[in-house]
Amino acid sequence: MAKAIVEQIADQVFTQLATVRSDFTSAFGRRELEKNAGAMRVVCVPIGAPTIMDANRPGDGMFTDVGRILYVRQFEYEWHCHGVRADGDVNDFGSTELLYLDTLRAVRFVGHAPLMFSGERWIDQELGADSLERFGSVIAFNSVIGVPIYEARGGTKALTGVPPFVTTGELNGEQET
Repeated sequence: MAKAIVEQIADQVFTQLATVRSDFTSAFGRRELEKNAGAMRVVCVPIGAPTIMDANRPGDGMFTDVGRILYVRQFEYEWHCHGVRADGDVNDFGSTELLYLDTLRAVRFVGHAPLMFSGERWIDQELGADSLERFGSVIAFNSVIGVPIYEARGGTKALTGVPPFVTTGELNGEQET
């Protein structure tokens, strides 16, 4: 079975991240946050596509090899970067921040535009932080990645809008169409 677009995007980010570092593991989905896994781990949690925008960027609405861009789905993700604590070091912020920055760059590489980032949070520094973070620090951030929806082409009816319709009536005593 084919993976959903949200999974494909996460896979592309993890693949890009692996080109700059090999010391991490990755996981997908909110359930993965509950697992007691080793540090140097990135978990991608899909939030959904709360916004579907009209195509309004330069070049949108024009035909490409794939088709004409009709809409842009704004997929929101939450990324959790779990860094490792060095032996004897009570502060492990450095390794966590490097993993976070590398992940941010990988998301940017895959996401192109439109792309937005928000909400950087040091999870283990929040009140009531869970004991799962005791072996390292966790930085979470959100990203929104725009994915175009193309007009259907080849073998299917093009989605070009509402079909024309004809009405007739009388205007100033004359029949109008």
